Amino acid sequence: MTEMVTLEEFKRVIDKREREITKGDAEARQRMAELREKYEILKRLKDKDQKTWEDVEEAMKKVLCFANLAYCCGTPLNPHGGGKQCPFRDGFLDAIGWTYRDFESFKQGCAELFWKTMGMERR
Repeated sequence: MTEMVTLEEFKRVIDKREREITKGDAEARQRMAELREKYEILKRLKDKDQKTWEDVEEAMKKVLCFANLAYCCGTPLNPHGGGKQCPFRDGFLDAIGWTYRDFESFKQGCAELFWKTMGMERR
């Protein structure tokens, strides 16, 4: 089974890449600053004892590709394939205390709600 990328692993990658960037590469330094900001947002969320809806929503909007966990790719645990590792999704899951299994269960619930809304039951 593929392990989830933790926030600390995400930070190590950012730190390593920052050291590799040449001083003259302003575009790369800007991308790294954006990654570091995403990491800091997730770290603050993870460190909160009591997470509010607003805390979680802000992190989703600022860190996840489509600003909502429901739109994230499946994980390597996805039984239908197509799952992949993603440091943004995995970092977010780590920050809220979810595992890949929690996330896949959430995704399944979203799919079931979709089919029910369409007036179709899963067989």
